[in-house]
Amino acid sequence: MKTCFYFCSYKIFQPLNIDGKPLNFYNHKGIKKENSIYLFPEENSPKTINPENFFNIKKEVQLTDLVVIDRIYSKADLINVDDHINRTGLSYLRGKTPYKNLPTFPDISNIYNKKNGKTLMSIGDKNSFNINLEKNVILSSWIAAISPVWHYVGVKVTGLGISKNLKHVKRITEFLK
Repeated sequence: MKTCFYFCSYKIFQPLNIDGKPLNFYNHKGIKKENSIYLFPEENSPKTINPENFFNIKKEVQLTDLVVIDRIYSKADLINVDDHINRTGLSYLRGKTPYKNLPTFPDISNIYNKKNGKTLMSIGDKNSFNINLEKNVILSSWIAAISPVWHYVGVKVTGLGISKNLKHVKRITEFLK
């Protein structure tokens, strides 16, 4: 069984220095190494992140579940995600549903597999200095805009937040066990 890791941007993927067979399809790039696939979007835009591309990726790599990894602005290096708040200003489902036989308005209330995690507030590439947070909410980049699209196409999502200090993919795989 393959494990698939989806990094919300190249900026998150790049510092981990993962080597292997390069992948390039459906406006995404990545690496295949042993029994794992590491993917990231070429850009955070509706051209790249949409139900059609995600459905095609799902079919191509035979996905049933994946780990969506986003940058967090926190003292913790790794956290599980159990909810999100989207303040990116984007919804990658807007104008793209219904897709195939899927609903126009999907239920996104229980996207993440893990419970007892943290709530992330995604802000995209905005400056994080002037954002007021609710208690127990951690800033992130893109997970709130991306995870609903994976959920929409029928992929089970485990959300993971990583800090900029994390430099080794082995820490991620150990954390998930």
